Amino acid sequence: MSGSTNATYELNFFHLCTAVKFKVGTGLGNAITSISIKNVYGSGTYSVANETWTTPGEANGTYTLTITSENTPEGTELTEGENTFMMIPQTLPKGAQIEVKFTENGVEQTLTASISDNEWEKGHTVVYKVSRLNIEK
Repeated sequence: MSGSTNATYELNFFHLCTAVKFKVGTGLGNAITSISIKNVYGSGTYSVANETWTTPGEANGTYTLTITSENTPEGTELTEGENTFMMIPQTLPKGAQIEVKFTENGVEQTLTASISDNEWEKGHTVVYKVSRLNIEK
C-alpha cells in the first residue's frame, strides 16, 4: 500500500455467514435435548468480486446441535459461543424448518416450525425464540 507508513487506515471487516441462535421462549423450561435446522443450503460459493453467495443444488442440509438443558428460564440463550449455527446467507427454500426436541413429564416431544421464505443476511445474527407452542423470529 503506498502512502505514509505512519498513517491510520480504516479496515472494515464483516462475517460472510449468518449467525443463527436460539433462546428459550415462554413456557418451555423443560429438558431441551436438541435443535435442528433442516432443508437449508449447506454449501455454496462466495464471489469476492460480487460479494455474493451462490447456492447450487438442492437445499437438503440438516444441522443438529445436541443440548443439555433442564428447567431453563425464559430468555436463556441455548446456542452461544461455539454452539452458534454459522450458516450460508440465503433465502430459505420451501421445506426449510426448525425442529426442537424436548422432554416433558418423561416423554420426548418434537416441536417443528417452517422458516421457508425467511432471509438470512450475510453478516447478521438471527435469533429464534423457542416457546411451548411455537418458534418465532
